[in-house]
Amino acid sequence: MNRYVFIPNDQQTLLLRAALWKEEAALSAWREWKENNVLESVDRGSLRLLPLLYRNLESLGVSDPFMEQLKEVYQHTRDKNNMLFHACADVLRSFQKAGIPTVLLKGPAMVLRYYDDPGVRPMADFDVLIPEDSAAAAINHLEKLAWRLSCQKAQSIPDLISVRSGFSFTDPSGLNLDLHWRAPFRTENEKEEAEFWNYSQVLLLEDVSTRVFCAADQLTHICAHGARWHPLPPIRWAADAYVLLRNDHVDWERVQQHGARRRLALQLNETLSYLREQLHAPVPVAVLERLTSIPVSRSEKREYFAGAQLVPILGFLPGTYYEYLRESRSNHSWGFLKYLQFDWDVRHAWQVPGHAVKRVVRRVSKPK
Repeated sequence: MNRYVFIPNDQQTLLLRAALWKEEAALSAWREWKENNVLESVDRGSLRLLPLLYRNLESLGVSDPFMEQLKEVYQHTRDKNNMLFHACADVLRSFQKAGIPTVLLKGPAMVLRYYDDPGVRPMADFDVLIPEDSAAAAINHLEKLAWRLSCQKAQSIPDLISVRSGFSFTDPSGLNLDLHWRAPFRTENEKEEAEFWNYSQVLLLEDVSTRVFCAADQLTHICAHGARWHPLPPIRWAADAYVLLRNDHVDWERVQQHGARRRLALQLNETLSYLREQLHAPVPVAVLERLTSIPVSRSEKREYFAGAQLVPILGFLPGTYYEYLRESRSNHSWGFLKYLQFDWDVRHAWQVPGHAVKRVVRRVSKPK
């Protein structure tokens, strides 16, 4: 049994190998996985790998009763993602006209840059990074385009920008957008924030010019975001990281710098070790050794363990606190109340402690 849910278990690892590896190695993993699993009962994290599995097995000429079901999943993913990409292009085009630069994050960046097939990588939303000084204008711009903040009760935009690094929006058709105004790493000042933009690279979505993170920053983001507890097993990070490593050159020195400067040494070491040992990804041993040698403080260990697993009784709350410290420009207790106010969509920050008590009581009272 794996210590953390974000590290794929044995069956999930077999599925990853079948979806990612080539020739007989992939076929062998597929046969072994199929002996112990049926599509109707796989976990939700594994379900998100099925479109990628379909394309890999199809390329290997597999003829199997499973393939028709897998094809349907692939086609559904392709159709939904095309809708998301069209909506994303509309938003980017509008931002471009308003003079707001953008960087695509996570799923859209991976599909456009590495997968090159909208059907193989499911996306629930699209993520866009903008400069922090454009945040208020961008939020106002989105509202004019009929995108609505997912927190309807807490309406202080300056507070939102201060304590959060981004937030989600929904359009009238139900599509979701995550707008980010600070990079998804711990940055101390505008100079560090600008560094991610300076290293980013140009990419086209339809007729719109946008940007994506460089390979080292993208890999770090994948691993750091993946190394967290989630009720839906977040094993897709392993597929994203593997595909990136197979198709791009990574500046490993920059990855190591992120480990030290962004307090991510433990997350990177755990995830990159899995990729090397279980998926045979091209991760240099020397990189893992250097990550292991980075001094890690007690607070960094507490942060890692709080984010990587559910804490008894308190559940998500400790991990959420450390997310607040990463995201916020404020580090006082009132700022955390504001953070939770937006997270839980509470009208007033002073109401947050009462909501927290109710959540703990519900958690304790929930039948096991």
